[in-house]
Amino acid sequence: MRRASFLVLIFILAAAGFGGTYWFLKSPYYSLYQIGKAIHDHDAPLFLAYVDLERIVGEQQNEFVELFLPKDQASDASQVVSTLLAAIAPQVTKLIKVRIVEEIRNPGRNHLPNSYILMIAAQVERNGSNAEVLLEDPSKPDTRLRFSMQPHAEQGHWQVVRVNPRDLKALLAEELKKKLVN
Repeated sequence: MRRASFLVLIFILAAAGFGGTYWFLKSPYYSLYQIGKAIHDHDAPLFLAYVDLERIVGEQQNEFVELFLPKDQASDASQVVSTLLAAIAPQVTKLIKVRIVEEIRNPGRNHLPNSYILMIAAQVERNGSNAEVLLEDPSKPDTRLRFSMQPHAEQGHWQVVRVNPRDLKALLAEELKKKLVN
């Protein structure tokens, strides 16, 4: 009897371990871990597997037009700018991808956090096949990045598919300010 109880306990623990691992590997948290690992290990292809730049650029066109054009000019110019952005989107995406690859591979980027930090720091609200992620710097309350993730259609892992343009604009302005000071 004691041996049977022990075997049942082992089976339950193995099933729980397998189920927990399966859940983790199919969750946005695992993808956040992989993005953090890619940044830490200077692995650009891994980063690009978990961040869909084409979709981000494609879906953000109208939001960027509204963000950068004054309200009174938005209605007249937005159509023209949207058409221009659609025409140059593949080139812009390619340039962004090249710049991100250069930055990730940059050996001068030292003192990077470990791969778990992104996963641990993220606040994830999952709603079916969509996850809204919030990353905040506790030391700088106005520094945040919000983005959306969805499962990749063929590969099954979660990918970043949309980035909040206002957060991105603020972060890019801060980085530009740092580079101008240095």
